[in-house]
Amino acid sequence: MTTKNKKKPNKRSLANLKPGGNLQHGAFRFLRTGEIPCEAKDIAAEAKQFEKLLNQQYRQPGNITLNIVQAVTIRQLVSNFIFSELLITHLWRQVARAGSKELGAVLVLSGWGDWLAASNRMGRLFRQLGRNLRDFR
Repeated sequence: MTTKNKKKPNKRSLANLKPGGNLQHGAFRFLRTGEIPCEAKDIAAEAKQFEKLLNQQYRQPGNITLNIVQAVTIRQLVSNFIFSELLITHLWRQVARAGSKELGAVLVLSGWGDWLAASNRMGRLFRQLGRNLRDFR
């Protein structure tokens, strides 16, 4: 029986694995804990208003099934809204801090892809809210 050779760990990638390393700016911390950082309380107020408007728009009094289905989607949408707002705030702060030579490095950070993915999820959730409203009438 032959043994498999194990790949040696890449020291450079292991150096990046710091506990809490990706939780520096609050967006990923929000995903893990659900708490909004103190410096972003305005985003929390916007999220409450956003949720209130979504409930008015996409729920119907007396339609219990629709309201249960929509509640889950609305919660996901509000959570994605908070995440994307925290992330884009952090990314634009980095752009503002970067000099003209460092701007290219900031614009290729993986956070921009995460923000774009959150925006796409929000679009899908809005379409789902509309479909649910049509299907459960």
